[in-house]
Amino acid sequence: MIEGIVKNILMKGIDKYAEKHKVPSDNIQIKVIVNQSDKVIYSIYINFRHIEDVTFLNIMHKKIDFLGYESVANPFMSKSIKEFSKEVDDIDVKCFIIKRNGGIVILFYKWTKFVKSLTLREHIVNMGV
Repeated sequence: MIEGIVKNILMKGIDKYAEKHKVPSDNIQIKVIVNQSDKVIYSIYINFRHIEDVTFLNIMHKKIDFLGYESVANPFMSKSIKEFSKEVDDIDVKCFIIKRNGGIVILFYKWTKFVKSLTLREHIVNMGV
């Protein structure tokens, strides 16, 4: 159930920005970092080039989050980044969320070096959700 909701939100968000910037959805990435103040920062990238910073509400294409998805997504993404940071023993880590083969894949990076990728399902299981 959680996987389906998250997948739906992310797929629609990626499609929204692909349409907005007139590129194929495979060219869109959502970058996620956690800043020094523990705030989750989302950015839209095209072909791994920064386009704009966004909020989770922007990604959801909503003005108000009546169901509270943002209040769940931000702590989940923060925990994801922090766990990966511990795994690679470095604070400069990030992930990119992409569409691939009809699903969502999360690419994890240390600095600019690609480290691993996980499907959304693998990631949710690894996080114990």
